[in-house]
Amino acid sequence: FLYTLSPNILAHARLSTTDLGMALATFLATYAVWRYVQRPSWGRLLFVGVASGLAIVSKHSALILPIALPGIAFVLVLIERGVKALPRAIGTALLIGMTMGTGAIIAILAFYGTNARIIPEVAPSYDRWVRADTALREALGSDTALANHVDAILNKRALPAPYYIWGILANVVQHDTQGHPTYLHGHIGTQGWLAYFPIAIAIKTPIPSLVLILGSLLILIATPIRSAWNHWSSQDIFWTWSAVAAWFLVGLSFLSVMMRSRFQIGLRHILMIYPCLFAIAGVGASIAWRNKRRWGRVLIILLMVWYTAENVLIYPHYLEYFNEFIGGPANGYKWLVDSNLDWDQDKTDVRRYAAQRGITLKLNPGCKPTTGWIAVNAKHLVGMLDQNPSCYAWTRGHLVDRIHYTWFIFHIPESKEAPGSG
Repeated sequence: FLYTLSPNILAHARLSTTDLGMALATFLATYAVWRYVQRPSWGRLLFVGVASGLAIVSKHSALILPIALPGIAFVLVLIERGVKALPRAIGTALLIGMTMGTGAIIAILAFYGTNARIIPEVAPSYDRWVRADTALREALGSDTALANHVDAILNKRALPAPYYIWGILANVVQHDTQGHPTYLHGHIGTQGWLAYFPIAIAIKTPIPSLVLILGSLLILIATPIRSAWNHWSSQDIFWTWSAVAAWFLVGLSFLSVMMRSRFQIGLRHILMIYPCLFAIAGVGASIAWRNKRRWGRVLIILLMVWYTAENVLIYPHYLEYFNEFIGGPANGYKWLVDSNLDWDQDKTDVRRYAAQRGITLKLNPGCKPTTGWIAVNAKHLVGMLDQNPSCYAWTRGHLVDRIHYTWFIFHIPESKEAPGSG
């Protein structure tokens, strides 16, 4: 229910990006590892390898998984069997790590091919290669022996799956080393902020689901096991709690890494945590419902009705959803832009708006004041793309209309001197 009606999930399900695929593959890989720890078998270990391979090829940020999931398996074994099982926990973590690594290599070669080429040959241009190579050397310590050795391999040796390697350099290393233009509540930068993704989660996730997620975590922490699970066997209790721990820890792993990233352009980069959070919310809601307390069931029903209403009211502009903490989607551009809000999905409506009124719109005319009918999208209005928060200060006081939540229509009379000129 939470997944199906989530504005964030629906927004990116309709876009040609890898974010939703990675979210599903991450959840599947986490489930596969949890299932193997629950009852080890060769079949379940094979499932771990397949699921991990699919996750790795879905998006480069899934490379976090071969580190995070073996660690989570290690924790789950210790929780189940105690400190005495430390050798078993270490062995399980190593086996899962090797299986995930093997699955990743097979999947990468299967999807990207075994045709070996030197990496500069697959770069779109020599300039792009130089920038990516410079970023890699910077990340490895410029003139260190390691940087020189890796640089020599990439420049001189033909490697299999060259496009996957190039993708890591261009989409991960370069962005994370050199930064990327981004915007957060009036601030423009290229290095990112630790608070970016927590704020994005807080204001772009419907409040009813936030209440369910946080309430479920509190229930799982504070409620005595016997009263919460009086209809379940002790084995069911443990494995359900261990599944919640796995979902929570994998989500926390991704969030922790992405919070330190310099590539912060949208909530979609942490979309993979939502299936895990929704699963946790489902467990908590199940506990509350099983307790048969009227107020708990009424609260769950009210939250579900509210959640459904949020979906209906924003339809079909799911990408532009922001919750009531900041006053709804009308104020979203004041906090976040880029892929949180605007991927030019409303540009057709801008053209239709002009045609219906018989006017000529100047689209994003720039920082130099002008007159006439002007349309500015949110990314330009807040100054992110122009790297100047005051770029469109000359339009203030002339807003006449808005197109959905992403475009702003201004009219500055031709008969008057352009604001800020003279």
